[in-house]
Amino acid sequence: MSTPCFIAMHCTDGMIRGVYCHWDGYLDGVGRTLVQHYPTLRKAGELLLLGDLSALDETPFPGSTVAYHRDMKQPLILPREWKSSDDLLNDDVSERLWIDYIYLLGDDGMWRYTEKRGGWFLLPSLAEFDKRRKKKIFNLNEKD
Repeated sequence: MSTPCFIAMHCTDGMIRGVYCHWDGYLDGVGRTLVQHYPTLRKAGELLLLGDLSALDETPFPGSTVAYHRDMKQPLILPREWKSSDDLLNDDVSERLWIDYIYLLGDDGMWRYTEKRGGWFLLPSLAEFDKRRKKKIFNLNEKD
C-alpha cells in the first residue's frame, strides 16, 4: 500500500513549488531520503524539474528516482505553485491528492513536514533518524 506525499521547496523567486510522490511518503521513507540526499535548494530543484514522481530514491537520475513523465511516459505535470508556505499549508492539496505528508525545503535550507495540515515541523537530522530506527528495531525504551 502506498503512502503518498508532496515534496515542495521555497524557490529563489519567493514562490513555493512542489510535486506529488506516490510511494513511501512516511518520515522514515521520503522524509529521510530528502534529508540525506536532497539537502540543498539546487538538489531539490533538480528533483522538482522531473514533475510528479512515482518513487523517490538517492538521485533524480533514471534507474533511481522514478518520474511519471520521464520513466513511465505519462504527461508532464509541472510543479504546482503557491505564494507562501502558509498558502501551501492552507490549500486542500492533501485532500485533492490524497496525500499523508507534505515536505517543504525552506529558504533556510531546513526540511519541514506536516501531516494533514497540522502545522510545520522540522524533519529530524540523520542522527535522529538513526536513533529512532535503532529504538524501533531493538524495541529500546526512551531512557536507553
